[in-house]
Amino acid sequence: MSARTVTVATSDHGDVTMSEPSWCDGLHKTGGARSDLTHNGLPLEVAFNDGTVLAYGQLCQWPYSEAASRKPFIAVELGGGEYEYDDADLLELQQKLATFAAVTIPELRVRLSAALVEAGL
Repeated sequence: MSARTVTVATSDHGDVTMSEPSWCDGLHKTGGARSDLTHNGLPLEVAFNDGTVLAYGQLCQWPYSEAASRKPFIAVELGGGEYEYDDADLLELQQKLATFAAVTIPELRVRLSAALVEAGL
């Protein structure tokens, strides 16, 4: 476990001091329930040339979850919506998805493995 801690104001448990994993970005919403507290790592994104994010993944953890696992996990979001593609756009989509599969997902797996080791799991 990390030696860093953070104190966050919650609506149901007052100020909660929790261990801060080394990978956490340190941004925590205040005023919600303790079970809603999260640790979030910096996201890894794959974006189109125009900046539109196709997909991203990041390390996350719900350290006080009452309904789900408290272990670190990877959250992946794929760009929502429907888009129109011409041939050049489809080629870019193919390349970006290949990059996400070949580069981003393996890096996310490395980050998850390190987070689990840090958590002693």
